[in-house]
Amino acid sequence: MSMRTRVKVHILSLAVIIGLLLLSSACELKKAGEAASISTDSVTIDQGKSLFALNCSGCHSFRQDGIGPQLGGLTRLISPDWIHNFIKNPQAFIDAGDQRAHDLFDQYHTVMPGFAHLPDRDIESIIAFLHTQKAAPISKVSSISEELSNPIPDKIPLDDLVIDLKLICQIPPSSDQMPRTRIAKLDQQPSSQQLFVVDLRGQLFSIDDTKPHLYLDIARQQPNFIHQPGLATGFGSFAFHPEWPENGLLYTTHAEAGNSGKADFAYADSIPVEVQWVLSEWKSSQPESPTFKGGSRELMRINMVTGIHGVQE
Repeated sequence: MSMRTRVKVHILSLAVIIGLLLLSSACELKKAGEAASISTDSVTIDQGKSLFALNCSGCHSFRQDGIGPQLGGLTRLISPDWIHNFIKNPQAFIDAGDQRAHDLFDQYHTVMPGFAHLPDRDIESIIAFLHTQKAAPISKVSSISEELSNPIPDKIPLDDLVIDLKLICQIPPSSDQMPRTRIAKLDQQPSSQQLFVVDLRGQLFSIDDTKPHLYLDIARQQPNFIHQPGLATGFGSFAFHPEWPENGLLYTTHAEAGNSGKADFAYADSIPVEVQWVLSEWKSSQPESPTFKGGSRELMRINMVTGIHGVQE
């Protein structure tokens, strides 16, 4: 190789290196510019923290993947505009062929519900809080053998069974936002076989002649009752005493904010209490009445470290 050729090669290599450095710098400047648009105001961040706990913590954390991915470090990987619009309408991103949205759907097999009802300022507050959370450290997991990508290769055989569905009734909406209802349990009163349905937002309905009737609203009876955060927070379950017609006893579980009362089952105070679950006994003075008439007493209160799994059926 001649001296002139060598000089040309060195100049070309240097030009490539400088180009890559400029491209990298441009990307970093773009990321820095996008990050600069995220609020660092402490009040906004605190509001975002509360909104995250209320709307997001049931599926996301900053330590590990759950129903959805962990979100630590997200704002350093994805633009705040993308995050903002995705929170508004995730399905639209999938329909538009967005690669990241498709990858998330393929991994978690579910579409995040949209939060179009949240004002833009609330979403911006959530993003500001996300920006304070760094990526979780990656821990190496050693395994003795290779994992099985498909441990049960045989497919489940199809049968010719047919389920005939019949509309019995429609429970009234308990919210103007989706989901309109949060039906958690259907059961019957043992002696009469009458059906009852509970909505997590605090209502217990009886089903009479295919029509729902509000029997008990513990959201009004229990001043500390909550149905957020989390997918299972609220009116968890109910059970009628086997001798209901004679004694009028009904048992329920519901959620209250952390530290609403002295817990019967607690843990070290160094661990935050996310919610409390309460077991109550209700005494009806008129068991035959179409609506509950009577009072209640608390039987047990439990501290919970998370709002994800409560005290249901």
